[in-house]
Amino acid sequence: AEDKCYIHVENKCSEPGENWQEGDCTSVHGGFLGNSNNLHRIIVDDFTDSISYLLMASTFNTDKKNHMGFHKYFMDKSDSMWARGKSMMEYVLKRGGKMGKGFQIPPLNAGNALADLDYSNEMKSLAVSVDLLKARAEDSLVAYMHAYRKGDMRSE
Repeated sequence: AEDKCYIHVENKCSEPGENWQEGDCTSVHGGFLGNSNNLHRIIVDDFTDSISYLLMASTFNTDKKNHMGFHKYFMDKSDSMWARGKSMMEYVLKRGGKMGKGFQIPPLNAGNALADLDYSNEMKSLAVSVDLLKARAEDSLVAYMHAYRKGDMRSE
C-alpha cells in the first residue's frame, strides 16, 4: 500500500493542472492497522500506570505519612501518563483506528494487578516507577520497530 500511495502521489503531483483524484491512500496505509494492537496496548498501559502512580501518590499524603515531595512526584507522573494515553488515543482515532470492545483498565488477564505492586515505602515506590517506565519503553520500541518495517503489515 505504501508504494501504491507513493506512486499515486508522485504521478498526480507531476501532472499539469489541478485535477487531483484520490487514490487508494488513506490514513491507515503503511501498516497502521497491523500496529494498532501495539498502540492499544500502550494506551491501556498508560492509563493503568496513571492509576498506579495516583495510588502511589496517595500513600505519601496521609495523616501517618506526609511526604509531599513524593506525593507531588507521583501525582506529576500520574498526570503525564494520563495525558500520554489520551494523546495516543486521539492519534489512533484520528488515523481511523478504533478502541475496540476489549478496552478496559486494567486489561483482562493482566500479568500484574494494581494490588500486586509493592509501594509501601519510598524506595519500593521508586523501583515500581522504574519498572513501569521500563515496560512503557519496551512497548514503545515494539510499536516503533513495527512501524518502520517495510511492506504491508495489515494482516500482522
